Amino acid sequence: MSNESGVCRQDLPYPIVSSESTASILNNLTYALYGDVQKTVVGGKIVWTTCDPNLSATVFGVPRLEGEGLMCYFIRALNMGSPGLSGGLANQIVYQTAPSTTGFLPTGIAGQFLTSGGPNAAPYWGSIINPIAAALIFG
Repeated sequence: MSNESGVCRQDLPYPIVSSESTASILNNLTYALYGDVQKTVVGGKIVWTTCDPNLSATVFGVPRLEGEGLMCYFIRALNMGSPGLSGGLANQIVYQTAPSTTGFLPTGIAGQFLTSGGPNAAPYWGSIINPIAAALIFG
């Protein structure tokens, strides 16, 4: 069965939505991935300077290797995984105390509930004192 009217036509290598040139497609893709790219000639070669010209940006604290392409760097950094949060102890509750600042709440006692301290206070461990309230919550 032939599909001559749809996007699966064998005479087209991919669905065409416009008559955009290959150069335009590459320029649009490059701009979408990197933003403005500065191009200079160094030793007879065109060198692209992108958003991280010194290779100083990191993912999970993993440095980019000299000559490593961006996608290969992302794959390597993501495969290494996050090193985890620094500070704190095992089984502590993590919360944000301020922008870019992490706090740790020690583990509570069995039966306690994590309670909000409100918009300007740390969370804390609390207990239900009222047995009627406990019955309503837990049945």
